[in-house]
Amino acid sequence: MIKANALGIPIICIVQGMFAALGYWIFGVQDWGLWGFVTGVFAFFPIVGTMIIWVPLVIVMFSTGNTWMATGLTIYSVVVTGNVDYITRLGLLKKIGNVHPMVTVLSVIVGLGLFGFMGLIFGPVLVCYFIILVKIYMNEFTNEEKLPS
Repeated sequence: MIKANALGIPIICIVQGMFAALGYWIFGVQDWGLWGFVTGVFAFFPIVGTMIIWVPLVIVMFSTGNTWMATGLTIYSVVVTGNVDYITRLGLLKKIGNVHPMVTVLSVIVGLGLFGFMGLIFGPVLVCYFIILVKIYMNEFTNEEKLPS
């Protein structure tokens, strides 16, 4: 579980940043590589992470008169960049450490509140430790032969 969170979350951010950079390149954003990198960095924050970057970019594009490109980037960002996080998270964290995606999302939110920026990693790790501790307790102190994992 530690491996899934410590490796999985940064890999998810890299993938999300790459997809965002692709969208920025397609829709003509200047310095698309830089903005893709910054989007990947902010992808650590659940739910609104990538929106912190692409919403202002879309607003700037609308204000400069690139209406069609801004509309296209909005649709791309909502459909592709926003959902690649969930698709990658479902597959990667489930495959690496059998961690449910909702556990990761909620634990990152709680971790940020408790530990600040370091809570991005420590929140999910501590929640996974707690889940393991409950499973060990249930296996040791229940009368059933074996609990499902």
